Amino acid sequence: MQYNVHAAKTHLSKLIEAARNGEEVVLAKGNRPVARIVPISPINVIVPPAPGPIVWSEVKTRSGFKFGTLKGIVTTIPEFGPMSEEELDEMERREDDLINP
Repeated sequence: MQYNVHAAKTHLSKLIEAARNGEEVVLAKGNRPVARIVPISPINVIVPPAPGPIVWSEVKTRSGFKFGTLKGIVTTIPEFGPMSEEELDEMERREDDLINP
């Protein structure tokens, strides 16, 4: 299919879908073809085959990044519960000190 630029702007979503479905979409200025809309391969991450859960340490991206390389080095903060009345009072006191030194 060949579309001029004006028609392409109007029907861009349909043209993208057509390209995703394997149709050749050509954009033209006047009657001269100047560009083509083609689908991009969605493969950015190579995932282990199903079934079963994804083992992130086995997943590698096209750039070579490997998940899990910082395991044991980077940690998260432990979960915490609600603050006690004393902790809340202390926090408010510190806030007041910052606002009204």
